[in-house]
Amino acid sequence: MNVLFGMPGLISDRPNRNWRPSIGICMHRDTFPIDRFVLVFEEQNFSIAKQLSEEISVVSPETEVVLESLRNWKNPWDFKEVYESLYQLALDYPFDPSKEDYYAHITTGTHAAQIAWFSLIESALIPGKILQTYQERDDAFETPRDWDGFEPTERSGETKTGFEKVDVAEERFDVMRRRFAEKSTTNVERLKGGIKTENEKYNRLILDIEKIAGRDPWPILLTGATGVGKTTIAERIFELKKTDMELEGEFVSANCATFGNLASSELFGHEKGAFTGAVKKRDGLLKKANGGVLFLDEIGELNVEVQALLLKALEEKTFYPLGSDKEQSSDFQLISGTNKNLSFAIEKGEFRGDLLARIDTWTFLMPSLKERREDIEPNLDAELKELSIERKKDVSINKEARLAFLKFARSPKATWDGNFRDLKKAVRRMATFAESGRIGTTEAREESKRLLDSWRKPERDGRRLVGLFLGKRSEEHDLFELLQLEGVLEACRNADSQSAAGRKLYAVSRKNKKSSNDSDRLGKFLRGFGLDWKTVRKTLAEESDLRNQ
Repeated sequence: MNVLFGMPGLISDRPNRNWRPSIGICMHRDTFPIDRFVLVFEEQNFSIAKQLSEEISVVSPETEVVLESLRNWKNPWDFKEVYESLYQLALDYPFDPSKEDYYAHITTGTHAAQIAWFSLIESALIPGKILQTYQERDDAFETPRDWDGFEPTERSGETKTGFEKVDVAEERFDVMRRRFAEKSTTNVERLKGGIKTENEKYNRLILDIEKIAGRDPWPILLTGATGVGKTTIAERIFELKKTDMELEGEFVSANCATFGNLASSELFGHEKGAFTGAVKKRDGLLKKANGGVLFLDEIGELNVEVQALLLKALEEKTFYPLGSDKEQSSDFQLISGTNKNLSFAIEKGEFRGDLLARIDTWTFLMPSLKERREDIEPNLDAELKELSIERKKDVSINKEARLAFLKFARSPKATWDGNFRDLKKAVRRMATFAESGRIGTTEAREESKRLLDSWRKPERDGRRLVGLFLGKRSEEHDLFELLQLEGVLEACRNADSQSAAGRKLYAVSRKNKKSSNDSDRLGKFLRGFGLDWKTVRKTLAEESDLRNQ
């Protein structure tokens, strides 16, 4: 059901005019029927509105005309007065978008009224679209026009009414999409996704990637913690390669940690009956990536037998699908990702040295989010824009909330264990809880607490404080060391000074020494984990303050 809001054209809708927009739009009974026309008029123009209503009932008997008088509207050129009147009309109207489609006709009325209609549609106070009409003559064209909804009236030679529906929200976000694309005009900007980053280490890394991405076909190894954006960078490298090296194939991506016992089948494919469950022949990832790029994330999760087969495929560009004696070929460029130290994995016998030598021609260590705290704000804005486009609705954050969230996000207590995945989820949660789509201080503070809790979940062995200070670095230490550190940090929490904490921790051993500086012993222990007394005390105090808010 189509519901149209509009005003009488005090000049254009007069009976002696050749083209009358309010009448003409009601004559599209087959292609765009108007079921209800809410005709808004100034009180002194009642007779004009009444006459127009009667004429509409003649050309379109199915149209219900509702006369809506705005009694407080004295000056149709006063935007404030016009907007207040139409704003109240929008608040009072019983909209039901599930059953009705709404349109605001902006061809008639003063400029103040047209702007007001647009504002009400743009803000979704009227949950609909803009309708714009225009005149065409039968002899002005030879073939039917192809824009949305145009259909001439039946009487030849008469001025006809064409129209266009404009979804303001959709048009606005189309502009945002174009602007995103325009920002990525250079290779460096494309690799950075149009985000203006300030971190020197990351910017230097992007410059290095840009230099080789479109020039050299040898493998690239991306290292770094989970969530730092390895997959995103791999996709952007492919786009550069596709343009600069004219790749004919596609970007094929997979996480090796998900393969399990089917790694050979996933990579090389298999023949029907090759194993239980192989009910038909299937191409593997290597075949699918022929002529393109294959991104294998968490390559360190492959077992050494599969690693040997992958090495052969890289060097000879041939392989055998599982259960087949017929060799296949594939020429692809490999980008690998890992959060492991592969050199250490080689020492443990978990990774082949010859494969690492083959895939690490170009190795790039991706910095974590907590190493790029100066880039949190531009990435926050990028996430807000991306979510706005996804939801087709403005998602923003007010000044106070921005400052509060960034203060937390840049502080030592924000460990960002999940890196950019944590930031993406944080923005989505804040925006969802913000009823208007504009994030406020309440949502920002609640999300800060939520993130803090997710990073500090107590371990089974009670190492909560270790997680607070070390995060993923705890994996570099033995459990024995971590349990010691947990006890030390708890002592630091309850001490007023480094000396007091040292005296408590070394109360027994100090008795057997002629002289002992407990403060120095404690400082040395903390330095072994990359910590110091000042940082420990500050972080513990901030944690306590946040939890008490």
